[in-house]
Amino acid sequence: MQDPILEELYEIREQIMEECGDDFDVLMDQLQHVRERYPDRIVTLEQMRERYPEKFKNHPTFVEPAEVASANSSASP
Repeated sequence: MQDPILEELYEIREQIMEECGDDFDVLMDQLQHVRERYPDRIVTLEQMRERYPEKFKNHPTFVEPAEVASANSSASP
């Protein structure tokens, strides 16, 4: 099954990496420049948690490392 949205994202990713000469450091420099130029467009994890508390509650990707360690230690026998 092909997903046209994913296909488009993959194409865009390839274009961006080509523009950076397939150099990850160049990509990171460009991203930092964008962050500095458009600071009002950056969304933090904390903002997402506040806006969508139920969506981010207990999701391992969005739990702080200390919370994960605490949960793992309490789950041990």
